[in-house]
Amino acid sequence: MRRAGSGRLSLEITLIVLLLLYFELLGLMRDLTTSLIYDWPPTLAPLVWINISIPFIYVFLRNLITSNSTTNVGRFARLFSPNFSNLRTLAQNATFRKLWIVLSVLYFAAYGYLQGMIVVDISGGLEPRFLIVESSVGYGPVLVWSPACFFGVVLRPYILSAALALSLVGGFLMAAFISLLVLKQKIAAALPGPLAGLAVLCPTCLTSPAMGLILAYIAPTVVVLGIGTAFFNFILTLSTILLVATLLIQWVALSIISRTPLYSSAVA
Repeated sequence: MRRAGSGRLSLEITLIVLLLLYFELLGLMRDLTTSLIYDWPPTLAPLVWINISIPFIYVFLRNLITSNSTTNVGRFARLFSPNFSNLRTLAQNATFRKLWIVLSVLYFAAYGYLQGMIVVDISGGLEPRFLIVESSVGYGPVLVWSPACFFGVVLRPYILSAALALSLVGGFLMAAFISLLVLKQKIAAALPGPLAGLAVLCPTCLTSPAMGLILAYIAPTVVVLGIGTAFFNFILTLSTILLVATLLIQWVALSIISRTPLYSSAVA
């Protein structure tokens, strides 16, 4: 049964990725005909974000709802194989679900603000508007909505997909850690502090503001040196690697917190 369930999930993920690739290929062909593609690295990077984030969300929710995990896995494999039966037991608690939703929304808002998806201008300089801007595949279509002169939203597909993936699992991890910490003080020893910090305070959250500072002070120099495009491609590649690393760290954190010896007594 376990092999059948695993094979079915693999087939579902393959179909999702193939469907994404199909529509992305259509978008790339359109962009080639309309001259929207100037350089391949910045064109492909947002597609990587989407193709990683959406399957990640699907695997997490699919396993959380239907998986019947067992503990019959090797020591090393446990780092990458969360016990979703235990996680589901925790998620069935009404208080936990409320905490999960609140923390996920806060995580999404913080990530969205740092990535420029949520815009706040206390000076009131924004112009109220609602429009959809066509752009190259992955970057667009961009939804721009400014309901007030001090607040606005800029939604790009690749940042939105990453924000949903990180906030969904990040909020779950924070809620799980807080719940278990309240019930069992010794639970703090089960999840190493650095791992918990990396899983919650993701490196990708810092990429956008850090890149803004770097571009503000270094951009004039790199443009003069004629390496502006290469420098931007490096920053974009680095942010993509950080996204993949962060999702992997979150998955490992899920595995550890779902298999701690204190887990059963904490959720009882």
